[in-house]
Amino acid sequence: DFIKEEILRRLLACAVDVAMRDFNVDIRRGPELDAIGLRGLLEQLPMMAERRVIVVREAQALKKAPLAVLDQYLAGPSRDIVLVLMLPADEEPPKTWPARSTTCECKPLSEDGVMKWIAHHLQETLRGSIAPDAATLLVSHVGNDLAQLAGELDKLLSYTNGGEITTEAVQAVVGIRHGETLADLLDCVAVREQQMNATPPSE
Repeated sequence: DFIKEEILRRLLACAVDVAMRDFNVDIRRGPELDAIGLRGLLEQLPMMAERRVIVVREAQALKKAPLAVLDQYLAGPSRDIVLVLMLPADEEPPKTWPARSTTCECKPLSEDGVMKWIAHHLQETLRGSIAPDAATLLVSHVGNDLAQLAGELDKLLSYTNGGEITTEAVQAVVGIRHGETLADLLDCVAVREQQMNATPPSE
């Protein structure tokens, strides 16, 4: 979800000038759209801009009538409209949509992907950096929850006054240490269980 929202922010920044965004961006929810409302959005022309952006969240929940309007539109989309159909992670789009649109799938990141995301987010968004061992410690505690990671990185960069985020900073701000993360605890429990299973019962 965090990646989807970031992609949407970047798309809006590229598609419509900030000064004209109030007039040329409509964000709606699929369950609340009827056929007349959706048709009106798709037929509306840009106002003092090259294009309009229409975002439909929970697009999988569109009812039969607005879905028919959408299918008709996708057969001949307007050059003046950027239509964004957003679906939850566990929803598959209708079979006809991928052939008529550009699909952007946002999957949960692997540990390596999270490490790369941290470096990119710090460099491009926060204008900061982090030591590799500090990043490893942070990920071992937070996991791949990018929203939480973004919040922690923002706090860490404030703590270091814009300097490189170190392991010491992570320990101070997030309150964790090597060997004391949830992953470490689970590893200890697993080792303990193995030892108990390997110990023969006493007579």
